[in-house]
Amino acid sequence: MRNKVKHRFFSLLLGIVILTIPLSKAINSQVLSLKTMFPVLSIISLTQQQQVELEQLSQKTILEIKNVLTTQQQTQFFQGIEAGKDYRESLAPINMSEAQKQQFRNIVRSVKTQVYRTLTLQQKREIQRRLSSQTN
Repeated sequence: MRNKVKHRFFSLLLGIVILTIPLSKAINSQVLSLKTMFPVLSIISLTQQQQVELEQLSQKTILEIKNVLTTQQQTQFFQGIEAGKDYRESLAPINMSEAQKQQFRNIVRSVKTQVYRTLTLQQKREIQRRLSSQTN
């Protein structure tokens, strides 16, 4: 039962955190704000150390995404994001190889894990509580 709750939390967090990343700002400034990269985290208070860690994670994630896509794919992907599409919608028209798809899955999995490790148990519960109340 506990694993199901944990899995559901991961899925909710992943869906809100990763799949709604507005990456267009990354193209222009190469820097994403914490709230832009992880909008769900704006509902909780983060320590200064957590903010620093998540900002670093934001930067690393953008670089990893750029390393997976070709220049043309990056342009298509970021144009989709700029048009207001979410992560999946922006990737859909891009013809990615199976290797690229696997790399993206690995990036998403890694980010999800790192965000989860950064938060305290109390913060995780608060996010889960608020997300659950929004879906009801």
